[in-house]
Amino acid sequence: MQLRKLIYLVALVLAPGLAGADGYRLDVNDRLNIRVYQWISAESTVEEWPAATGEFWVGPDGAISVPLLGQVAVAGKTTAELSQLLSDELRQKYALTDVPSVSVEIAKYRPFFITGDVSNPGQYDFIPSLTVQQAVSLAGGTQDISRNSLGESRVLLNATGSLRLLQAERDRLLVKRARLEAERTGSDVIPEPLGVSSADRLALIMAEEEAILRTRTKQLNSDLEGLERQKTLLQAEVEALEEKEQNLERQRQIGQQELDQSRQLIERGLAASSRLNDDERYMVELDSRILDLSTQLLRARQGIAEVEADAAALRVERDAEINLESQKIDADLEEIERRIVTDQSIIAQAAGNIAEIGPPGAEMFDIEYRIARVENGEQTSMTVDGWTPVKPGDVLEVRKSLLPMQ
Repeated sequence: MQLRKLIYLVALVLAPGLAGADGYRLDVNDRLNIRVYQWISAESTVEEWPAATGEFWVGPDGAISVPLLGQVAVAGKTTAELSQLLSDELRQKYALTDVPSVSVEIAKYRPFFITGDVSNPGQYDFIPSLTVQQAVSLAGGTQDISRNSLGESRVLLNATGSLRLLQAERDRLLVKRARLEAERTGSDVIPEPLGVSSADRLALIMAEEEAILRTRTKQLNSDLEGLERQKTLLQAEVEALEEKEQNLERQRQIGQQELDQSRQLIERGLAASSRLNDDERYMVELDSRILDLSTQLLRARQGIAEVEADAAALRVERDAEINLESQKIDADLEEIERRIVTDQSIIAQAAGNIAEIGPPGAEMFDIEYRIARVENGEQTSMTVDGWTPVKPGDVLEVRKSLLPMQ
């Protein structure tokens, strides 16, 4: 058992040298596996130090926190240098007779980054001996920016379909705007708008909008006629009440005359006072009836005013609705016209490219790779080829461009 432990210790002593043979320098975000063993010569045994053993992360300050030692700066060191440093620190701090053996291995390298014309840009775990081409493969390869005739044909087809839909929508909005103008002027005929792209489509849309115009005009007229009938009834009521009011006013005049005569006869002693009481009672009753009639007449006239206000409000509401719809149509038409111009430009460009490109696959590309790297605290940027090694922390930028057509 002791012999096997001794052989394992020798392997641990040699391991740091192997791990650092490639000269890799530790930095932020590296993860390290550290194991500490000590050979006890007096007992000929190997003891592990669990308190100083485990996985450690290199923090933003470039250091790791090691139990028994505290913060240890590791950025810029190889695993072999760190192994020796930890061994020396432990021996000095704890005055050890036998030098502790420290194994430092990289559990996980800090990531690298890839940007530009790749399918899946982002952060990736580093793999030893990784090349630029392999890194691009990890990111899904370069993006397809081909301009072959098949791709241009697809662009042409999509733009043509979009243009047709936009033209159909524009035709519909033009006819709708003409229908709203007919409503505004009270006409029952929609004027044929200018700028419609399809005669067949115009006839169909005109039929639809004419049906809408008839329905809306009929509804408005029906509402106004209902209000007009209500107004006519109220006017007839006013006339009847006014006639009643005139009759009562004549009766009051006669009653007032009789009341005056009764008073004169009583003063002369030619009539009893009871007659005066009857005449006065009759006048009070007559005044009450006249007052009720005046109230009814006032309500009827107020009803006429309300009906007239409702009719006016109905027309104002319809005009406001027409204006709001017209403004929205104008805004939509402006946006559609802009999109039509864009689609027409795309169609012209795609058609020209198809004429120039020739058969699919004829185009040529240029791919540029650039690596941004921090070395010795300084940031550098370099153009590289596909076989250049990628290092942890590198930012690989891929740019793919089409060569000019001959």
